[in-house]
Amino acid sequence: MPVVDCPVCGEDDDLSGDRHDDRIMLTCGACGHRWDRGTHLVCRLCGSDDIEGYVEDIDLGVLRGRIR
Repeated sequence: MPVVDCPVCGEDDDLSGDRHDDRIMLTCGACGHRWDRGTHLVCRLCGSDDIEGYVEDIDLGVLRGRIR
């Protein structure tokens, strides 16, 4: 399951974001939808905030072009 996906088209790969204080403004490259979300992590299944962030299936070769 992706960490974040577009609420309009479901895209989970072609996303970009800019941090503004305690919010992140996200933009979907597939459909152009823009939305904001908080930086506080919660479980997508149960809503609990008793979680730790984790990295899932990283391919460093793919990420090298994205990290700035």
